[in-house]
Amino acid sequence: MCWVPNQPLSPPHEYLFFYQIYRRPVKYKEPEIEEQKPMKTDQYPDPAPVFPQIVTNAVSKLKNRLQEEYERTYPDLGDLVRIVLDEEEVKAWELAFPHLFLPDLVEEHISQLGANKYSTTLRQPNERQTMKNGKLAGKIAVVTGASKGIGADIAKQFAAEGAAVVVNYASSKEGADRVVDEIAKRGGKAIAVQANVAKKAEIERLFSTAKRAFGKIDILVNNAGVYDWSPLEEITEEQFHKHFDVNVLGLLLATQEAVKHFDSTGGNIINISSAVTSLTPASSSVYTGTKGAVDAITRTLAKELGPRKIRVNAINPGMVETEGVRAAGFDQGDLRKSIEAQTPLGRIGQPEDIAPVAVFLASSDSAWITGETLRVAGGLR
Repeated sequence: MCWVPNQPLSPPHEYLFFYQIYRRPVKYKEPEIEEQKPMKTDQYPDPAPVFPQIVTNAVSKLKNRLQEEYERTYPDLGDLVRIVLDEEEVKAWELAFPHLFLPDLVEEHISQLGANKYSTTLRQPNERQTMKNGKLAGKIAVVTGASKGIGADIAKQFAAEGAAVVVNYASSKEGADRVVDEIAKRGGKAIAVQANVAKKAEIERLFSTAKRAFGKIDILVNNAGVYDWSPLEEITEEQFHKHFDVNVLGLLLATQEAVKHFDSTGGNIINISSAVTSLTPASSSVYTGTKGAVDAITRTLAKELGPRKIRVNAINPGMVETEGVRAAGFDQGDLRKSIEAQTPLGRIGQPEDIAPVAVFLASSDSAWITGETLRVAGGLR
């Protein structure tokens, strides 16, 4: 491609033009001159005047894509703009314009276009390929209580395996948005939807939003839960009903609604229970009671829903270091030391220890497994 100073550029070639001029300076040859002379540095054009058009075109294309995918979920598309850059594009930009910081220009020009929320994301090619060929490629998953802890890690691991994920939260919008953003930065698809799982109307809204956004639902992870350990003398009606409403009723309502949305090929339900059902620690009678109910419901629903090609399994984690565990102080002191002393692998768990098990149960790798409670506790019994 040859360029003459002050000659206008056609928009489709703007980025290519920058790349050639800066990476490989064009040798300009006059007809009567014997040897070619490279362009001097001060002859290079300033890319800033043309860059806004590049950003405008990118934003326009991406807004059209968002319109197609999320028009009913995000009615005000002017407030939601994301520019995704491939690794090769970023490297090319840095080589072409070492004196310009790409995110600064993007931020400046997107703000001029009137977008109130935006982000510049580097999408790794190998991550995109993994998602495309992942164990959950093409699947749509709803994960309740996914703004933090085990639920958040399951949501991110599902997305890494190719699933589009609905990140449900009850009150932590900031946490849910952070999970969605992390997924999007890696090229995945996710939306955050608020709903109290113990409220039938809110559960219906959660699933209808998921269906509108992604067209179908294949997987439900019942992760939302509460826990508050108290000795018998301190148990209150409020505490009892709060635990059973969220941990048991919420699971049933979400499962009831999910089954309505599964198609003829069936579906997959994963309940997050707990190892307390067999360990039965003191002062946990209400919480342990709810998780014992979850185990029983898992086995019962597996028999009931199996003929409809719907698998139902549970994961029973040991102590996992989550925000809730840290807030309760369980990750410190004698309780942790006692648990680790009894655990053959010598440590408490992390959310990333649980997420791969959820992927296994959600994938075709476990196609002939249903009604099981899989303990993930480092050998603790």
